[in-house]
Amino acid sequence: MKPLTKWNAVLDRAADIPRTLRAAFEAMTTGRPGAAHIALPFDVQNAPVERGDVWADPTLGAFPARRVAPDPFFIELAAKALRGQRIPS
Repeated sequence: MKPLTKWNAVLDRAADIPRTLRAAFEAMTTGRPGAAHIALPFDVQNAPVERGDVWADPTLGAFPARRVAPDPFFIELAAKALRGQRIPS
């Protein structure tokens, strides 16, 4: 699956499922778009998971999830600082 997807993981413990799913969603919704693949064996699927470990990151609900460009406020601040210089440094 590695040549076909942006992100891959193979799980061997059920305790890793929540963390791995969050990492997969972060990989899919940040940077360049792409699919994720999680190999989830049958015995891992049937194992119990701690209820407190199961939560979703609400910031990953849309694409792009993370900022991919500089903040316009800081660009303007840098431009003002450069314009104020006699000799740009």
